[in-house]
Formats: sequence, structure tokens, C-alpha cells
Amino acid sequence: PRVALDRFFAEVQAGFDAQTAPGSDEYQATGVAVLITDAGAAIANVGLGRAYAWHADRGVLEQLTADDSLAVRYAAQQIPEWFRETAASAFRKQHPEHEACRWTVSPASAEPGRVFVLVSGQVESQLTHAYLTAALEDIHRDPVALAGAQDLADRIGSVAFRFGHAGLKEDRTEWKVHSRLAVAVVWIDG
Repeated sequence: PRVALDRFFAEVQAGFDAQTAPGSDEYQATGVAVLITDAGAAIANVGLGRAYAWHADRGVLEQLTADDSLAVRYAAQQIPEWFRETAASAFRKQHPEHEACRWTVSPASAEPGRVFVLVSGQVESQLTHAYLTAALEDIHRDPVALAGAQDLADRIGSVAFRFGHAGLKEDRTEWKVHSRLAVAVVWIDG
């Protein structure tokens, strides 16, 4: 799975490199993915795309990926606070002035009952790890049983939408374009 996921991310990068539309030099995206096969599982991320394991039996959220932020890359240097949670790498058209996109692929456990929560746009939407953990703990305590991965993703999205940072919403009904949040849940039956 690690090789296949690495190839997939390389194909995504090639898609950015192939763009010819006006302004396509400015397109960029961070990302996260999980691939589960009979041979095992792997997780890949670029920038601030995050993968978590939700241990439903304990109501615990464990971050599985490491952020590639400017704060991590330049930890020994003084950088402005607003710059600290900026992705250091992203899919984007290769250009001599841009560093090449870097992603990380790691093995993952895929035992039955495992729940992966993949989040992109988390930092921009200010959905912190603590907030996401609290939301999942509330969902875990909810007397209405979860009906699977889609139900969990819907509940996380609902919580994020209702209680997200008010400064990032327009009329408190829509996320601003620059702060889109994507949540996917992969639930391994068992």
C-alpha cells in the first residue's frame, strides 16, 4: 500500500504540473489519504492534511500524521505568529521559485474496528485537535448509536459547522472559500 499511495500522490502532483490555465501557477492544495488493501494499510499526507485514529472504545483521538508547517521546518528561527501554521509543502505546479512538493507515506494498522478520521483545512478553519477531540467525545457519549462512517463524518461536520470559529464564517451560515474544511471517515468493519 505504501508504494501505491506514493504513486497516487505523484499522480496528483503531475496533475498540478500539467495545468496550463491562466493562474494555474497559483493553485495549491494540501492533502491526506489512507489506502487499505489485503496486504496492509498506509497513510500519506502533504502539508497540514491530517490523519487521526479514533479509538471509539475509549473516546480517544490520536494524530497519526506529522504536520509539515513552516513552524516545524523553521523551529529554530523567529517567524511571525500568523505564519506558524502555514503549510510548508503543498501540491502545486513546479516552478523554479517553489520548493518541490514533499509528502510522507507511513504504514498504518488496519485491524477490524479501526476508525480513521481524515481532515483537510483543519488549521485554516481553526478546528483544533482539542476541539475535534471534544466533539468526538461528545459523539461517543451520544445515546444515539453511530450508523457507520458516513454518520460519523456527518456528525463531525455538523459540530464543526455549528461551533466553528465565528470569525471564519460569513453570516454564520457558510464557510469562507479560504477556510474550507473536508472530513472523511474510513471505518474498518470487524
